[in-house]
Amino acid sequence: MQLLDDHLWELYDKELIGIEEMLDKARYPAAALEKAEKKLGQSLGQHAKKSIEEEYGPVLQG
Repeated sequence: MQLLDDHLWELYDKELIGIEEMLDKARYPAAALEKAEKKLGQSLGQHAKKSIEEEYGPVLQG
């Protein structure tokens, strides 16, 4: 058995879905965003993290 958020992460990590779709369908979008930030932060730095938070903040609140 696999949790929905884990499956969505695998799809995102394999670049089969985008971050927006992952966050939209995730049961815990804040946790998914945090995981994505860690992944992107390692490769793109702090600027990417701030950009993601600004762009997808409304998704997390809804």
